[in-house]
Amino acid sequence: MAGVDAATETLTPLGWRTHEQIQAGDHVLALDPADKRIHWRKIGHVHRRHWESASDGPLTAWHHRAVKALSTPGQPWLQLNELGRKLGDDRPHDWTTTAALAGRDWVRIVFGGGTPSAFPDSSPYSDEFVELLGWIITEGCYPRPRHEGSWNHVQVSQSERVNPEKTQMLRRLADHFREQGYTFNEHRQAPTGVVPFYIGADLGARIRQTLPDKQLPPALISSLTLSQAEILYRSLILGDGNQHVGGGDYFIQVDQGRIDSFQMLAAMLGFRTAQKTWAALKGVFRITVYTRDSGTSGSTKPTRKDYDGTVWQIEFGRPTAWLARRDRTTFWTGAAPRSPRPPE
Repeated sequence: MAGVDAATETLTPLGWRTHEQIQAGDHVLALDPADKRIHWRKIGHVHRRHWESASDGPLTAWHHRAVKALSTPGQPWLQLNELGRKLGDDRPHDWTTTAALAGRDWVRIVFGGGTPSAFPDSSPYSDEFVELLGWIITEGCYPRPRHEGSWNHVQVSQSERVNPEKTQMLRRLADHFREQGYTFNEHRQAPTGVVPFYIGADLGARIRQTLPDKQLPPALISSLTLSQAEILYRSLILGDGNQHVGGGDYFIQVDQGRIDSFQMLAAMLGFRTAQKTWAALKGVFRITVYTRDSGTSGSTKPTRKDYDGTVWQIEFGRPTAWLARRDRTTFWTGAAPRSPRPPE
């Protein structure tokens, strides 16, 4: 049987889900190996069975720095078309299995990438509002009254001294929303160089409703257009991330809910990610966004591992890859072959 272990999750429009939380008819993020487009695909069936290594044999564990997979020998994987890679054309990906990769170190497995096509053509939000949401998540706060009651205003700040370009971005947004009739005022710069911005209750209430507890709801991500998703991604990186010298981005965060949402956003944009503990700061996590879409089979450092538990697999009706997440690493893996129909 093709399958992955019970710790492997998948991505739905409502966020990350375990196999117990999905069923036929639900949609998961998928990659078509022919045209390499990323889209939501309806599940035809979810296969589950108990696996016991004493009778079924061990599973294969991959220990790649960006892929932590545990799968059965028959699990399908996308393989980069070598002829297409050499000729520089865009041939469809090939298929291989965990068992077929044993002893082969130079097969290039497709872990990420694809053309983002899961976003709608229109959105209920403006581009400026989406950009502002990214800054609120990373640099904003929701003030609370000392006593009973509630406030709706929002504050966001940036250092003029350290990040003058980013401060100017917030000024541009403030100008835009003031032209729309909202309260978005710049206050006096602090001695430290930090420039605070006050967003009034008129716009603040909408921000708080859209980002409850400064969390980025999966439904919000799914409602953005592609260009807005790119705007949001970039503002999140500008606010709480940086660019790696060798390419790719880092997103630094302490809140697991925001990490989950960022990994969802990145996956829909075609980026594979891995969450790692940042040794320099306790309780802080660094999410690495990888620029390479594939890795060699040898780099997965495969080992045999005994396993006693559920293995599961998605069936779509035709060869398709679906997005998996295990041990906070995201990657494409293959769906089960279509089950034969019972005789009529």
